[in-house]
Amino acid sequence: MCVSAVSNCCHNVFDTIIFAPIRYIAEKVRKIAEAIFGYLLRIVTFQMGEMRVSGAYYVMRMYQKLFSYDPREEKPFDPQRLEQSKNFLLGFGGTERRAQSADGGSNVHFITFKSADFFAKFAELGSHPIDITYEGRPRRALLDPPEDAAAKFYFPIVNITMLDGTIRKGALLPERCASANPPHILNFHSPGRSMCMDRRFVGQCLAAGYDVTISDQRGTAESTGIPSEGGYYLDAEAVYLALIQEGIQPNQIYASGFCEGAAIAAHIKQKYHAQGVHFIASNPYTSMREVVEGYGCLGRMAVRYGEQALKDPNIEIPQDCFDNELKLRNLPHSEGKCIFIHTDTDNMMPHGSVNRLIAAFDGAGPVHEILRIHPNRAENGHLQPPYEDPLVWRRFVEVVT
Repeated sequence: MCVSAVSNCCHNVFDTIIFAPIRYIAEKVRKIAEAIFGYLLRIVTFQMGEMRVSGAYYVMRMYQKLFSYDPREEKPFDPQRLEQSKNFLLGFGGTERRAQSADGGSNVHFITFKSADFFAKFAELGSHPIDITYEGRPRRALLDPPEDAAAKFYFPIVNITMLDGTIRKGALLPERCASANPPHILNFHSPGRSMCMDRRFVGQCLAAGYDVTISDQRGTAESTGIPSEGGYYLDAEAVYLALIQEGIQPNQIYASGFCEGAAIAAHIKQKYHAQGVHFIASNPYTSMREVVEGYGCLGRMAVRYGEQALKDPNIEIPQDCFDNELKLRNLPHSEGKCIFIHTDTDNMMPHGSVNRLIAAFDGAGPVHEILRIHPNRAENGHLQPPYEDPLVWRRFVEVVT
């Protein structure tokens, strides 16, 4: 017994002198790693939503330059340009609105557009739609459009030969939806953008006959609050429910998003799929976790030590590191469609992401896959939304009815 007591005493002394300091140092190192990787992972994940954090702007711009830079946004971020873009969109029928998220953590800023108002504004400016034949296909164009407006919506200017032989300028419009009751597109943008930077998508949808709602997640531009994964989901729900309160039916709504925006739309799909809501995912990933881990050792460390920083512990809904595959799995059958649009030169998303998402959905509703064959094989196709390709858009209009 005496020997045992001496042994325990020696063990305690040994533990106190040797192992306790090692455990203390290891815990401190772990907390430092969590702080550093959590900070960096939040910037990569939320980007514009983190711009109010000291130093985050410069880290975000460096990340965008190195890994995910949008070639159409070559100028440094400028709040004044966002305001100008917003005012331009509002000039074409947009209505600004606000919604309070369920946790009270954000006053969400969103804008709703009606296709009819869009064409009415062009009519005020002296530009009316006309049916033409372009490259052997029936198309529409806006006759004598304001060239500045056409350029900002990315509508190409073409020459139109009139019946009397005169040639006039026209803004060529994208393929149009033929439905008498077109759907409502609820779009969520990727983290490096604000909703007012998505003029091209808004213009394409309105010209095609769709009504559109766009929003900014908490912390971005005029939406208040601190970004978090759960917070983004609640903000999306708040905007969705505002549309439902207006009388728009779930089966009229297409929750849409590009990259991380698709992960936000996937939350709406998961929660309201049984009611018939549809889902459009452009260049989607399986999960944010898998994307970050794809950057090698640093990526794996970022996920291991920084993932918790993305979550809001006060929000009780599942926060799964933006896992689309998990969200689409085990859904009941409904008429709600899943539409996956992706690019064959996307080198930022995990290989086979769309195939895995389709397998996860497993026939819970109609599925459509649209693949963009990128004309430049050396270019990273992830940085250009695939619906900007006319062939992809034509197929998009066929399945979104």
